[in-house]
Amino acid sequence: MPISPIVCFSCGKYVSEYANSWRDHWETVKNLSVPEQEAANIKFFDNNGLTRYCCRNVLANSPNILEILKRKKKEKK
Repeated sequence: MPISPIVCFSCGKYVSEYANSWRDHWETVKNLSVPEQEAANIKFFDNNGLTRYCCRNVLANSPNILEILKRKKKEKK
């Protein structure tokens, strides 16, 4: 499960309330082609009222830190 930011770093809008729905959305579109992913992502953001690019960027680019740490731990073994 990704650790999502609580607020947008630029404008201060609360984005944590969209984290779970974004995660569910991403699981459904991650196997689509890139143009289809982009269209679906834009629709998701518009439907949830995330109109600012800064908020979209913060939410869409939050890394799955726990998965990264698990992979690094396995690599060390």
